[in-house]
Amino acid sequence: MNAPRTILALILLLVLSTPASSQAIAVLVDALDLDEMASLELPGLDKWLATGAVGLMNCRTAGRGTPTNGALSLGVGARARTGSLGGSSFNEGEHAEGFPAGKLARQLMGIVPPPGSIVHLALNQTIAANQGLGYEVEVGLLGEALRQGGICTWTIGSGDAPGVYSRPGALVAMDRNGLVCGGDVGRTLLIRDDPDWPYGWRTDYRALADRLREGLAKAEFIVVYLGDLARLESHRDLFLPEQLAAFRRLAMARIDAFLDELWDMTSTSDPLVTILAPSPTAASAGRNHLLTPIIVHSPQHRGLLSSPTTRREGLVTNMDFAPTILDWFHLAVPSSLPGGSMMSTPHPDPLGALGQLWARVKATYDQRLPILKNYVIIQIPIYLAVVLLLWTTKVSTSWALVLNVLLLSLMAVPLVLLLIAVQDELTVTAAMLVLGSLALGVFLGRMFRGKGFVVLSLLTAGAIAGDLLTGSTRLSHSLLGYDPIVGARFYGIGNEYMGVFLNSVLVGMTGLFDLSPRLAKARSSISFVVAVGVVFLLASPRLGANVGGTMAAVVSLGWICWRLKGKPLTWRGGLLIALSLVLILLVAFWIDAQEKGSPSHLGRTVWLMSSRGPRALLEIARRKIMFNLRLVRYTYWTRALVTSVAVLALLSIHPPPRVQRIDAGHPHLALGVRAAIIASAAALVCNDSGVVAAATSLIPVVPTLLYLAMLDH
Repeated sequence: MNAPRTILALILLLVLSTPASSQAIAVLVDALDLDEMASLELPGLDKWLATGAVGLMNCRTAGRGTPTNGALSLGVGARARTGSLGGSSFNEGEHAEGFPAGKLARQLMGIVPPPGSIVHLALNQTIAANQGLGYEVEVGLLGEALRQGGICTWTIGSGDAPGVYSRPGALVAMDRNGLVCGGDVGRTLLIRDDPDWPYGWRTDYRALADRLREGLAKAEFIVVYLGDLARLESHRDLFLPEQLAAFRRLAMARIDAFLDELWDMTSTSDPLVTILAPSPTAASAGRNHLLTPIIVHSPQHRGLLSSPTTRREGLVTNMDFAPTILDWFHLAVPSSLPGGSMMSTPHPDPLGALGQLWARVKATYDQRLPILKNYVIIQIPIYLAVVLLLWTTKVSTSWALVLNVLLLSLMAVPLVLLLIAVQDELTVTAAMLVLGSLALGVFLGRMFRGKGFVVLSLLTAGAIAGDLLTGSTRLSHSLLGYDPIVGARFYGIGNEYMGVFLNSVLVGMTGLFDLSPRLAKARSSISFVVAVGVVFLLASPRLGANVGGTMAAVVSLGWICWRLKGKPLTWRGGLLIALSLVLILLVAFWIDAQEKGSPSHLGRTVWLMSSRGPRALLEIARRKIMFNLRLVRYTYWTRALVTSVAVLALLSIHPPPRVQRIDAGHPHLALGVRAAIIASAAALVCNDSGVVAAATSLIPVVPTLLYLAMLDH
């Protein structure tokens, strides 16, 4: 045996297996506020901002926006929640309610914590709290992956208050046994008798800094928890506003001084430093404003943060934290994780850009509910009034004109919402929407009598397609678009506009065939080209990225293409449509797989199926059913869906003479409406928020039928 070669090979193996980036530090500051950061003089924080990357992090969890829920979500790489004892983590040598923590760990969990370690005593409760969520949560995922990769983890800092244990940092770094290699979460890091601080308990930043220096010499991954802002927020209801603001400013000054000291400690080593708020302020949580500031500092991060999860500058999620840490240490990121490693884009004024994004996102979120809810409420009496008038022998011309304008205006709302910008004031946005929709209704009703619904459908479909092809800038900011605060989708086309788009295409295309005999002669070729284009837009991982919408499109457009040939759909046709759907999804997945590190919803679904087998499909189906059942109970779109379905059922079961004549006068449109109903049913079944998709997909359909019926007066 050649000893020198063997020694050289061992040395080379050790070098290659040692992570090139040696340390990562996460500083958790619950209740950190972006507006406050921008308004205060914080020289320590400014150092990190000047040479790092900043963003807004969606901090939604599987429960309330609490420090422990937020921290656990960071550590598992998914939206998670803790039980009532989520803060029950202790130093191995510490006493929990008078009992040695190490002894309790042996009795409760059957493990012997190593000397100097930290143990989460409520591990079983935490695991149980995450059962039945509709997706898998692996408690301790990040800490376990780091431990297996040879990375030593520490957590330092306590959020305790009188009578309360709150040590969220351990939930980020612990392994599957609830253990962290070392650190200190005990009350020796607190000042508990400060007469000038509410209830006397606050962080001892000097002791914290000393322990951090020790950790920097012993550990590669360190979680530091700063709990003063969270302690203040826990008593928010007791403070007068000016008193709370004064104490928050004082806490921010102390936090800033600590961050300045951290800068000096790490200035020569270039670690990955992440400063973030796992949970929002109590006021933000009450308004459901679940976006919090995050700063990432490393040689690779400058400007505005983004991630494969959001694909939007300035936005990341708490699910991206664990992949970022694992990627920093060159460890494999489990394919089951929904998040991706954070990246950045240079920007001359990242904090200013983030402030503008935050203001726009808040305005959109706050105005969405009142505007869309009232839109749904207005639909109901207009639909019912038209339906009742259809059974009368004579409808006055003036009434018919008014109702037709209103129907076209209702149908125009999605287009107007796409075109207008959300204003700072709700009344201004609402006025722009009402005036814009009415103006379109009047214009189309007068200029294109009997054809207004075709023009409007084509305009709507064209505007949505154009925005998809140019980056979805309007879809992502529309009141009818997806919301980064809700966090269900960050890119592509959401289910609201997907439904509108698909059925606007069907109504507009078939209505156009009835108006133009020349186009009707080429209907088979035109419908096929349109179907290919629509499916491409919806299926493409870089454009629509909407799997449920793709399935609804293939089924409905396949049906209409077949029927426009003048043939009834046979089992062979149904089989061809099914095979086309499978092929399209496979191609979309192949394209998605080429985007390494940036899979869409389809890519993650296939990965889950490959790693978990049929169980993944059952989990997905269960999640969709649970979510739709919840939506049926709580969303205002349920009223719209029920009203639209009731109108369609009434017109189908007992159609008045005016409706019966639509089939003869508009044969192609009649097929298009049936295809649109098929699309709505498929959207209901295939999407997480199927109720919403089905309701919005009927916006182009019901007004069109009622509009045509009212023309015959």
